[in-house]
Amino acid sequence: MTNVEVINNATNIKVTTEDTKDGKRVIIETAPDQVKLENIKLGGSFQVGEFVFVKTKDGCVFRNLLDDGKEYRFGDTNDYSISDVREDLNGRIYRRLAAIVGEDNIIEHEVDLMSLDGLKDYGKCRDKVSLLTLRMYQDNREYIPLVDDWYWLATGNSTPSGYPSRYVQCVRSDGIVGYGRCDYSEGVRPFCIFKSSIFVSPVN
Repeated sequence: MTNVEVINNATNIKVTTEDTKDGKRVIIETAPDQVKLENIKLGGSFQVGEFVFVKTKDGCVFRNLLDDGKEYRFGDTNDYSISDVREDLNGRIYRRLAAIVGEDNIIEHEVDLMSLDGLKDYGKCRDKVSLLTLRMYQDNREYIPLVDDWYWLATGNSTPSGYPSRYVQCVRSDGIVGYGRCDYSEGVRPFCIFKSSIFVSPVN
């Protein structure tokens, strides 16, 4: 007797269990164009469901800006930990990704909120989906392609113990880092860490 169970509808990964004389045999079937994430090179693009990512040293970032018709305002302050955009990323966007790869395949990570001028008032937070910080962007810049518009980073210019600021670091369309007011709207390029054993579809 053979039982086939689809465990990932988005990527067509199947587990087949066959009863044999010697016991059960498990066969994992994947789509022919899929590889494990660990086999994607740094800077390589791959697709997970409807989303295309780029692999970096720290994790995976959207190759393009999130395109869902929403304008992303940072928040009432430049503290990412209480920002509107963080709520969206760890709410709606996380649920969309988790529905594709499974909650267990998205690894929670730490986001260091040290400001541009080196202050640590905002501490750190832990997210399943986040913005890149300035340091993460710097460390992975060589792998991150340009996009046509500005997008938010998680790093504020300063904090209340320094020079109170409503400004947040942003990446410009030419890749240079600038800043924007927290009550303005900019693009969003979500970042997350997947388990390296998931199967993904490479994209040229």
